[in-house]
Amino acid sequence: MFIKIIEAQYIDAYKIWVCFNNGDCRIFDFATIIDKYPVFEPLKDIELLKNFRLADTLEWMDGKIDIASEYLYEHGIVAYPNKEVVLGCVAEDKNTFVQDPEIMEIAHSYAEVKQGKAKTNSISKLLSEL
Repeated sequence: MFIKIIEAQYIDAYKIWVCFNNGDCRIFDFATIIDKYPVFEPLKDIELLKNFRLADTLEWMDGKIDIASEYLYEHGIVAYPNKEVVLGCVAEDKNTFVQDPEIMEIAHSYAEVKQGKAKTNSISKLLSEL
């Protein structure tokens, strides 16, 4: 399965939260690669880092800088979205990530609903199971 990013949010400092088409989510800290790889050096500018574009992966400066979604998946910290993210909303507290198996199951179910693979297409039924 080709892994691609379906949602992304800037968190703080050099961290971006990403959610993939398989339902998994990661937090990736770009501070770990900015000094290591010269191509990412412009991302030291936080305002530029925040100004990414989602195109199956993350890219900046009209595609002059991008990063493979597989790299973010393999090197990011596992994170599960809180209820607001599962609902498809931006949470008030963007730093709250729950590592709760029940929330993880709901997040995977939500991803299945978005991909049209769920047994039910009723998001309200899905969320009532919380």
